[in-house]
Amino acid sequence: MKRLKILLYVERLSEVTPRSIVRLSSLIKVLMSDEKIELSILTKAALPEETKSVLSMDPKIQWLNSDNATSAGNKDDEYSPPDMSDIIEQLDNEEQYHIIVLHGREIMPAMVHKEYCQKAVPYVTDLVQISNNMIRKSPAVFVETAELKYEVSKKTQLSEDEIILLPPVVNDTSLKGRTQHRRFSMLYRGQITDEIINLFQAVKKKNQNFSMTILSDNLDVEQKELNLLNRYRKLEGLEANKLGMEKEIGQYIDESEFGYLYYPSTHCDSEDILEQFLEYAIQGKPVIINRTVQWQKILGGKYPLFVDDLQEAKEKVILALSDQGTYKLAAEQCFTASLAFQFPVASKMILNKLWKFNQEKQTILFAGHDFKFLKEYIDFCKTNHLHVLIDEWGSHNVHDIERSRQLMQEADIIFCEWGLGNTVFYSNHKLPGQRLYIRVHRQELETNYLHDVNFENVTNVIAISPYIFEEFNRLKKIPRDKLILIQNMVDVEKYQQPKKENIKYNIGIMGILPKLKRFDRAVRIFEKLWEKDKRYKLFIKGKLPEDLPWLKNRKAEMNYFTKVFDKINDAPWKDNLIFDGHGDNVAEWLTHVNFMLSTSEIESFHLAPMEGMASGATPIVFNWPGSDTIYPKEFIVNEIDEAVELILKLTDEDDTEKCKNFLPIVEKYDKSNIIERLNELILK
Repeated sequence: MKRLKILLYVERLSEVTPRSIVRLSSLIKVLMSDEKIELSILTKAALPEETKSVLSMDPKIQWLNSDNATSAGNKDDEYSPPDMSDIIEQLDNEEQYHIIVLHGREIMPAMVHKEYCQKAVPYVTDLVQISNNMIRKSPAVFVETAELKYEVSKKTQLSEDEIILLPPVVNDTSLKGRTQHRRFSMLYRGQITDEIINLFQAVKKKNQNFSMTILSDNLDVEQKELNLLNRYRKLEGLEANKLGMEKEIGQYIDESEFGYLYYPSTHCDSEDILEQFLEYAIQGKPVIINRTVQWQKILGGKYPLFVDDLQEAKEKVILALSDQGTYKLAAEQCFTASLAFQFPVASKMILNKLWKFNQEKQTILFAGHDFKFLKEYIDFCKTNHLHVLIDEWGSHNVHDIERSRQLMQEADIIFCEWGLGNTVFYSNHKLPGQRLYIRVHRQELETNYLHDVNFENVTNVIAISPYIFEEFNRLKKIPRDKLILIQNMVDVEKYQQPKKENIKYNIGIMGILPKLKRFDRAVRIFEKLWEKDKRYKLFIKGKLPEDLPWLKNRKAEMNYFTKVFDKINDAPWKDNLIFDGHGDNVAEWLTHVNFMLSTSEIESFHLAPMEGMASGATPIVFNWPGSDTIYPKEFIVNEIDEAVELILKLTDEDDTEKCKNFLPIVEKYDKSNIIERLNELILK
């Protein structure tokens, strides 16, 4: 299985700023969210558990320090930067890391001439570090702010993807039901000033229901210095509290309708404002905020609560209180802006960039007893930067367990074709970090295998038709959020072959086993057509009952086919039935066919009529459940006589070409489109 091995070196944790600690712990959380990443953290000295917990308590992290990471033994004095660089080199020689992240200034000069500097990614926290020669030689750089990213881009040759911004990362939330007014309140975090109190009074005159809460880091001092204590206490609806006392900030935000983030322009682009903004935005709360280049990039130029000065700030507060449409629009824009900082999006952005450091092919394992409907995709995977393994089962539930386990150890992706015993085995034995996909057809509805599948270990279940999608949710209780619709594929180009001459009366059927295919219907349709016109012929492609050993053991099935073939052998039209046998020459066979039958009682998709349509043959499809979600309704029939009448009508029409242009339909199922959809799902 493909892995990404990362060594994170933290030079002096005690000297790291609180904000950098938060960003560093977010990075570690992102890395550990991917089960295929192996993370080791190296520090100079062993860290107590309490200190480790500041960064992460994930038990999968390997913690190393200068003493336990090397066989050289303990030193009496502190390890120097060259010492630590040697230790990193030794660790890399042993572990062969893909990435070495360096958090610290002193280590940089010590590793410039080391071989591992080609995989070293500096973690830049200030402008001073950018001047370091190591930055210019690095394959990538971590930065904590947009300002640092801009400066690194100016002074290095690194591309946009190679300068990895570590934004403040917030938990993912939903906006549902959060954009309605509940109370006329505003939250402000900052100093108590005359301007803030004047703003409150101006808004209060316009809206008597208005209230404002002020949170200050230094409340006691401000009250004494500004002599504002008695003044704001007399103002009904104005409350001031010390930040961090009584309630958590999230509770204050939840109890407010919007936030006030208008500050003097010299401060408005700071990371503090961004972090405050996200606290509001993830709760669906809009903010009054400065109109700057940075915020217009984040919120869009038409955000309705941008302000340029204090007077406009008062006006926008009043607008947010009085105009529900403006409030809702601003709330939605704030929440949408927060999505880029929510964990799933931010982590995907970071991980996508880091996985580029491992150029090994991914390995996909296909498991099942029958791959006839998946052959094109397997062939595609073999020729497109994937290592392909095949675990071919003997039947629904028969396989070489040891071989399956061995193949599973190598796989990044497991694709179970058919939801049978293969899905039970792999869903209960897959390894952490592996993605498991199951493709279901129809047969699985009649078995109990899916009841034993551990769907918590299943990434997605692929249904091949809309009807089948709904049936597996209804009957097998597969969670809807696991199900995805991706239909069967057709190699349209392969079937675009010129038709033979004199095929007007030729009917085809492909696949007559088992009984559910209702071969008797096809024979009866042909018989009635032949009685009308002796030029009709029925071409049959596929295996016969004697070709399937398991069928011989089913008495009812064999009795059914015996009756059908006895009828054929005794009929005067038997020479007009042509049995072409099983084979891969379907495209050539279809050049003889003008009408393609689907007489089954039930199907999941039935590829044969679609292949016929790709060749220019007209489908005649019995109304099995779900057929109308795939095939044109004008070619769906309910009875044998209806099928006969439709074929006679189409045969007699002068302009039959208008019925032959099926490309707009079949192109939807063309293998290029279906392979693209499978890739988007599986290789994401």
